[in-house]
Amino acid sequence: MISIPQRLLHQPFIQQILSDGNSFILKKQLSEPAVNREGYISKAVLSMVTKGCQQITTCEEQIIQIPAGTMTFLPKGLYNVSDLFTNNEGFESILFFISDDVITHFLEQAPFASGVSLKPTSHLSFVEVSLVMGYFQGLVRILPKIPLIQPAFIQLKMLELLYLLAAQNTTFPYFLCQAQQGASRNIKTFMEANYDKPLRVEDYAYLTGKSVSTFRREFKARFDNTPQKWLIEKRLDKAYQVLIEAESSVTQIAYDTGYDNVSHFIKAFKKKFQLTPKQLLQEHKNVKY
Repeated sequence: MISIPQRLLHQPFIQQILSDGNSFILKKQLSEPAVNREGYISKAVLSMVTKGCQQITTCEEQIIQIPAGTMTFLPKGLYNVSDLFTNNEGFESILFFISDDVITHFLEQAPFASGVSLKPTSHLSFVEVSLVMGYFQGLVRILPKIPLIQPAFIQLKMLELLYLLAAQNTTFPYFLCQAQQGASRNIKTFMEANYDKPLRVEDYAYLTGKSVSTFRREFKARFDNTPQKWLIEKRLDKAYQVLIEAESSVTQIAYDTGYDNVSHFIKAFKKKFQLTPKQLLQEHKNVKY
């Protein structure tokens, strides 16, 4: 599973338009479709599709379609993403990843319309993109003329984007409030299904709709262990099983069991099982043959 936007930043099909390391505006252009890529979107994102169609599946198996000429705002979360072609025209999209700090700043002064109510929802779609497209095109025109782009400039431009979305849809600030809290999910069910994802405890807390302190407390009550220790045990136990059952590389197994850093995986594995993953593979191979 990949972490987005981090894993996108150095891909050849991505053009970085603007970035301060926390918020990003990226342009994606694909020469072939990309289907069912599982990823953790670590920042709220507005996806505006200009060619093709994007199909996103949520944790709850809800399918979200984003055809060309529309855009959708998604909270942080686990998703399966497919970038599809229509009429062999290729796929293009513009992605606006917005940091929590910018969203918090916006919500502190957001234009909350009176008498507006919004049921909990996984996303917010916009069928009118001309306002945001004009914002994007204007930004692209002026950026080459700015010799040094300050972080404050980037924060202001991201705030401007949020205000444009609020101008288009009065429920947007309410949706953003809900999105920042995360969807409430059963800790035991969610953790058993997703322990092998490369996520931090803070990410799991958000994805179950709880503060970090509440998540730790409820986790201890459910599992009689701390989240960090439990995750290490579960991931290493799975890695052990995969190593003796599948023909996969140590690097691939590390990634498949929630480790972004292979050396950390090897060190933790040796500490628990008193041998390295390669030694286990060799030992199992000798026994097998």
